[in-house]
Amino acid sequence: MSQRLNNDIFLRLKKSGFRMTAERRQLINLITTSPGHFNAEKLLGLARDRRLPISRATVYRVLPLLKQIGVIQQSLIREGQAHFELSWEQEHHDHLVCQSCNRIVEFTNSEIEALQEKIAKKYRFSLTGHVMELHGICEDCRIKSDASFSRARN
Repeated sequence: MSQRLNNDIFLRLKKSGFRMTAERRQLINLITTSPGHFNAEKLLGLARDRRLPISRATVYRVLPLLKQIGVIQQSLIREGQAHFELSWEQEHHDHLVCQSCNRIVEFTNSEIEALQEKIAKKYRFSLTGHVMELHGICEDCRIKSDASFSRARN
C-alpha cells in the first residue's frame, strides 16, 4: 500500500512540474509511514532519529508543495504552529482537541459539511477547503478534575 501511495504521489509531483530528488522521496516516505498529525519540526526529528539526510530547508519548501497538490492538509494549529496530516485518498474529517491532555478525536459529520456549503453559497463563496478544530475538555480529564476537586474539598 505504502509503495503504491508513494508512487502515486511521486507521479503527481512530477506532473505538477516538481523535481523528484532523493531527499524529497525520503521526506514523502517519512510522511506516508508516520501516523497522525505532524509539523515541520516533528518531521525533522523523525528524520534525525532515522538518520535520513533531510534538510530543514527541504521540509519547509516541500510541505507547501504537498499541500498545494492535495497530498497533505493543514489539520490543526497547535502552539502557534501549523500541523498537517496525510490527506491523499483519505476522507475529510474535523477535530476535537482536549485542552487538558491534548487528545485529538477525529470525526466526520455530513450535517456540518452541508451547513458549511449552505453558508458559503449564501455569501457567494466557492469553498476550496477548511479546517475545523473544536476545543474542550475530554471526559477522562473532566472526571480526573472532578475527583481532584472533591479530594481538595474534603
